[in-house]
Amino acid sequence: MYIEYIDYPEIPKELLLSTAEILNLPNSYTPVNFKHFKTKEVNSKLRNWLENNFLFRFSCQYQIIFPGIPIHTDVDRNVVYNYIIEPGGPEVRTVVYGSKNKDDVVQSEIIQANKWHRLEVAHYHSVENIDPSILRFAISVTPHVASGLKPLYRI
Repeated sequence: MYIEYIDYPEIPKELLLSTAEILNLPNSYTPVNFKHFKTKEVNSKLRNWLENNFLFRFSCQYQIIFPGIPIHTDVDRNVVYNYIIEPGGPEVRTVVYGSKNKDDVVQSEIIQANKWHRLEVAHYHSVENIDPSILRFAISVTPHVASGLKPLYRI
């Protein structure tokens, strides 16, 4: 399975910002000219909670995905742990492909909010059907890689 729910605890609501508050945070690392994806830093209380629940070194951030994100693979990371705060609409699907060809779908899921899932991002993947008036908000936890490079994407 490329997308798999994992049995980690739900993040306490008081640690999460609202989607409006997340949007107003300054941008953290975002690939140059990639208008469909933005990241924002999490606060120290949330980071501390994550450190008590993930037993490995990691980087983490809020993630906002806009409509039209292309099929891509991530560079310098193979897996990510995501916690969906706002799915981006009722029919938003995370789709993993066997190749860059959209006809080669190997897994497609409507990911539930407030649940952790593991996604193999070294495979071509996308997020489809995002409502532009809602957007998709998540917390993304990336295990550290030996190179120490910030993760990028490949279209």
